[in-house]
Amino acid sequence: MTEGDPRDLDQLEAKLKAARERIDGREEGSKNGSYNDSLAGVGYRMSIELVVGICVGLGLGWLIDTQMGTKPWFMLVFMFLGLAAGIFNVVRLSRDMQRRMDKRD
Repeated sequence: MTEGDPRDLDQLEAKLKAARERIDGREEGSKNGSYNDSLAGVGYRMSIELVVGICVGLGLGWLIDTQMGTKPWFMLVFMFLGLAAGIFNVVRLSRDMQRRMDKRD
């Protein structure tokens, strides 16, 4: 490979500098955006954990009720257990997020 013209090298350096500035600008902008996006993600995760806990409790209770013939009782008990598990997961997740935010600050 032969050495290039110094003007070509200057043009290449200018293009690299412009690309680095664009990348740096995106990273700074995405830091604030990703912070808000991650909070939205955590909110979705919290709501999904509550809903899934209740649905799993209802499903297990329904299965037990159909096997044993005690229609609403196990379904109600497991629904409340699923709700409690979902709330426990949400509290645990919020404490973890608070620790991360305190550590970052």
